[in-house]
Amino acid sequence: MTDWYWLPQQKRHTRRRARHPLPTLEKLQWEGRTDRPGIEAWHAPQGNNAPRNTKTYLGYVGKKLLAEWEAMPADERRAVVVEWIAERRTEKGIT
Repeated sequence: MTDWYWLPQQKRHTRRRARHPLPTLEKLQWEGRTDRPGIEAWHAPQGNNAPRNTKTYLGYVGKKLLAEWEAMPADERRAVVVEWIAERRTEKGIT
């Protein structure tokens, strides 16, 4: 019989501060993850330090889309990201 109890437990999905060239927008939190290469967008009406249950998940920006956005000039990137966020908020019924 194997003594399995000594094995370390798997880490839960850990969050990390996202490092990216995406714009800072009002009531929006960008959140990176260590287990995926992209970035999550969260609607955060009470701010980034508010409890998770006050936030709404908007969507995931994968590494391909992120690379496309990074290649754009800053002004164009901001406009595209604002439009993407507006679409996600509309889909979730957030005004």
